[in-house]
Amino acid sequence: MPQKLQLFSTHIPFIIPKKSELTVHEKNNWQHKDYIEDTIPGVSTQKAYSLLKGKQATTVVIAILDTEVDIFHPELKDQLWINRDEIADNGIDDDANGYIDDVHGWNFLGNALDENTLYTSYEYTRILKRYATQFENKTINEIPDQDHAAFRTYQKAKKVYNTELQKVTENTGQYKAMYTLFKNAQNIISKYINDDKITIERLDSLKIAQPDLEEQIVLISNAIRYDVKEQDMLDQLDFLSASTATYLNLEFDDRKITGDNPEDIKDISYGNPNISKNVKSLYHGTLVAGVLSAKIDNKGVEGFSNAFKLMPLAISSNGDEHDKDIALAIRYAVDNGAKIINMSSGKNFSMHSNWVNDAIAYANNHEVLIVTSAGNDNKNIDLKENYYYPNDHQLPDTNNFIKVGAISQQVDSIHFKFANSSYGTINVDLFAPGEDIYTTSSSSQKYEVVSGTSFATPIVSGVAGLLLSYFPDLTVAQVKEILLSSGTSYAIEVSIASDTTETSKRIPFAELSKSGRVLNAYNAVRMAQQIVER
Repeated sequence: MPQKLQLFSTHIPFIIPKKSELTVHEKNNWQHKDYIEDTIPGVSTQKAYSLLKGKQATTVVIAILDTEVDIFHPELKDQLWINRDEIADNGIDDDANGYIDDVHGWNFLGNALDENTLYTSYEYTRILKRYATQFENKTINEIPDQDHAAFRTYQKAKKVYNTELQKVTENTGQYKAMYTLFKNAQNIISKYINDDKITIERLDSLKIAQPDLEEQIVLISNAIRYDVKEQDMLDQLDFLSASTATYLNLEFDDRKITGDNPEDIKDISYGNPNISKNVKSLYHGTLVAGVLSAKIDNKGVEGFSNAFKLMPLAISSNGDEHDKDIALAIRYAVDNGAKIINMSSGKNFSMHSNWVNDAIAYANNHEVLIVTSAGNDNKNIDLKENYYYPNDHQLPDTNNFIKVGAISQQVDSIHFKFANSSYGTINVDLFAPGEDIYTTSSSSQKYEVVSGTSFATPIVSGVAGLLLSYFPDLTVAQVKEILLSSGTSYAIEVSIASDTTETSKRIPFAELSKSGRVLNAYNAVRMAQQIVER
C-alpha cells in the first residue's frame, strides 16, 4: 500500500501587519515573496530556492499560446526554444513536422506571404454567421432534435451579440461627443495657456480671469485630475471602430489572410514562422512571457528559472481565438517537446470545443500540463451561462488541466481577490498573484505593470516548470495534485458580485476555487521532494 503523503500547506488564520515601505525591486517582483517572512502574499519562489541549493535543473520547454511575442526583447531573447532540426529561412520543412522554418515556434494567424492577422471576430459573431441560414427566424419546434443544442447556442450568441452591438453603438456616440467637447475646450484654452504648461493651478487662475470659460476649464481640469489623455480617448474610439468593423461585423472574413477552411481541422496548410512581426499592437504575449521566464538573476523582472525555454505559438490577435488554432497549437507544442502549455486567454463561446478537448486529451496522454486563465469578468464560471473556454467539463479522465484566478497584494476582504477575477469551486483550480505584475513589454520602455488572470496563469506555469526542472520524473497528474494541495489557505472573507443582484456579497476565500488556496512554490517543492524520495 502506498505511503500517504504529508500535506504541506500554509494556513494564514490572521492578517500579518505590513513591514516598512517596500523597495522598488520588492514591489516589482512581489509575486515571488512569502507572506509570513515578507508580509507580501506571493508564492514563496525565493524561499523555495532554499530547498534546491546544489541541485541541477534540467531544461523545461514551455509553450506560450498567445499573441505574437517580442523574441528580441533583451530579457527574452536568450530564453527562446530553438528547433534544432530546422534550418532557418531555407523554405524547407527540414524536420518534416508540417511547418516550414519553424525555428522558434509558429504563427497560426499568418500565411506564406508573411502576412499576419491583426483582427478576428468574436466567437459569438462567428456562431451567428455559421447558423444564420439554418436558424434565423425559427423556433425550437421547427428544428430537428439533433440540432437543439446548436440552436440554443445560436440564441444565446444572438442575445449577447445584440447587447454588445447596442453598447458599442451607444458608446461610440458618447465618446465622439466627449472627444469633440474635449478638443473644443483644448483649442479655446490653448489661446490663453500653452498646451505644455496647462496645470490645474493655471486653469483655476484662468477661471477667475475668464469666468465665461468655466465649462471648458472644468472639463480640462477633470481630464488632468483623473489622468485622462487625448490618446486614451482616441484609443477607445479606435477600439469601438474596430468592434463594428471586425469583432461584430457579420461580413468580416477573419480567415482571409490565413486562407484555410476554419471548419476543417485537417486543413493545416497555413501560418508562418514570423512570431514577432506585430508586437507593438499584439503585445499580450510579450507581457505573459516576461512573467514566466525573464532571467532570475537580473535587476529587472524576475522569472522562475533560467532553465526554461519558451516556445511562442501565436493563436491570438485582437478578437477571439479560433478553436482550430488552439487545438493545432496544443498538438504542435506536444509534438515538439513542450512539457507545459500556458494559455492566458479564453472566451465565452466555443463552436468547436470538441477539437480543443481532443487536443487537451492528447496532451494528457503525452504528459503535458495545460494552464489557462479564469477570465476577468468577475463571474462564477461554474454557472453554465458563464462557462469560459477552454475548459475540461467533458474530460473527466484527464489530469493535466489547470484554470487560474488572480489575487492582489492587499490581504483584506475588499481587495484580496483581484476585482475582475472570475472564480468557481468546480472550474477554477487555484489562485495566484495577478495584480500589478511587473513584466516585459514591447513598448519603447520595455517594461510595464499589468493586471489580470492572464498574468496569474504564467505564475502557475512557472512553479509547475520549477517542479519539472528539478523533479523531471513527476507525472503531470502529480504536478497538478502538488500545486492544488500545497497552496496557502487564507482565513478571510472576500467580496464578490451577487449572482442575482448588482450588489456584492462576502464569502470565504476558500470557496472561490476547487483547492481554496493560493499557489505556494515552497510547499510545492517540499511535497515534490517527499514524492521522489519515497
